[in-house]
Amino acid sequence: MKSSGNKLLFDPSAIKDALIIDRDILLRIKQAIEFKLVTKPELYGSPLHGVLRPFWRLRVGDYRVVYKFAEGEVRIFAIVHRKDVYKMLERRL
Repeated sequence: MKSSGNKLLFDPSAIKDALIIDRDILLRIKQAIEFKLVTKPELYGSPLHGVLRPFWRLRVGDYRVVYKFAEGEVRIFAIVHRKDVYKMLERRL
């Protein structure tokens, strides 16, 4: 795994998630994604468990960015409030 310069890819559902988030919060999330996930997604994120095991999460305030990473790419699947993220992910799978 490359330690820096990962390419970001957004699932269409993550883009839809972003459209309903307050602009100030979305800016914080964007900065966290660009700094943390582009550089070292394995350091800043935490792996999920159970059926969500292949995914990782990045905590940004009350929001969670759910992603997978491999071979220089980070694919973002969801950007959702913490109270809804796991239920929403299970529905999307």
